[in-house]
Amino acid sequence: STNSTLIYCSISGFGQDGPFRDVKSYDLSLQGETGILLTNGYPGHPAKVGLPITDLIVGGTATTAILSALYERDRTQTGRYLDIAMFDAALPWLGYFPHHSWHSGQEPPLSGMRHQYLCPVGPYLASDDRYVSIVVADDRSWDKFCTIAMDKPEWIQDARMATVAARQANHDLVDEMVGEVIAGAPRDVWLQRLARAGVPHGSVRTIAEVLTHPQAIARRMFVEAQSPVGPLPLVRSPLGHPDAQRRLPALGEHTAQARALVAETALVDEPDESTARHA
Repeated sequence: STNSTLIYCSISGFGQDGPFRDVKSYDLSLQGETGILLTNGYPGHPAKVGLPITDLIVGGTATTAILSALYERDRTQTGRYLDIAMFDAALPWLGYFPHHSWHSGQEPPLSGMRHQYLCPVGPYLASDDRYVSIVVADDRSWDKFCTIAMDKPEWIQDARMATVAARQANHDLVDEMVGEVIAGAPRDVWLQRLARAGVPHGSVRTIAEVLTHPQAIARRMFVEAQSPVGPLPLVRSPLGHPDAQRRLPALGEHTAQARALVAETALVDEPDESTARHA
C-alpha cells in the first residue's frame, strides 16, 4: 500500500508504456530519436548538441512537475505519480520545426552556426580569428546594419538583399558578402560598430572566457560551496541568493535519512520494476 499523499516521480527514457518503454536510453540516442540531431550540424554532417540537452530538459521538467504536484497537494491533500520521459520532455523543445513539417513538409536545413532561415544571423569570423555574433531579423535592423555597422548603404537597394524574404532566398550570397566584410577588421571593431548601430550582437566565448564574463561576475553567478574535500567553485542557480551558505554532501551521506523518510511515508514496497522504471 502507499500513502495517498505521496508524490512519486519516475524519470525514464521513454516512459512507462508504449512500444519503446523498455529501450535503454542515453542523451545521444534521445537526441536522435527526437530529431534534435538532424537540426544541428553542417550540410552532410549532422552533429549532437554539445551539452547533454535531453538530460537537462527532463530534469527541469521533472522539477516543474514535482513543484506543481506539491501545490496541488496543498489544495487537495492528494499525492500524484509522475511519469516523466526524456522523450516526451524533449519534443516541445523542437519549437517551430514540427509546424514547418506539418504545414509545408520542410525539414530544418543543417546550417552550422547560422540560423536555419533568417540571414544574416550567426557568428562571423573577424580578422583576428575571433567570432562576432550578428542578428539581423527584420528590415529595419538590416537598414541600420548596412549603413552604420557595415558602411554598405548600397546593399539596402540591392534587390537580392533588400527584404527578409530576399535574404532568405539568397542566404548563401548574403552570408558570403557579410563574411567578407567582417573578415576585414578585428572582432572588437565590429562589436563597437554594431553597438553604435543598435543591432543585436555578441561575442563567441570559450568556457574559460565565460568564467570571467563581466556580466556573470556582476551578477555573482559563480559561488563557492563547502565540501568534505574543501571549498569548491560552482555555478549557482539563478533562483538562489549568491550569499547563501552552500555545502556539497559526501557520497552516501544522506542514504540513511532518505530510507527513513521512505519508511515514514508508509511506502511498504518499492514499485514493481515492471510498472515503474527509473532512468
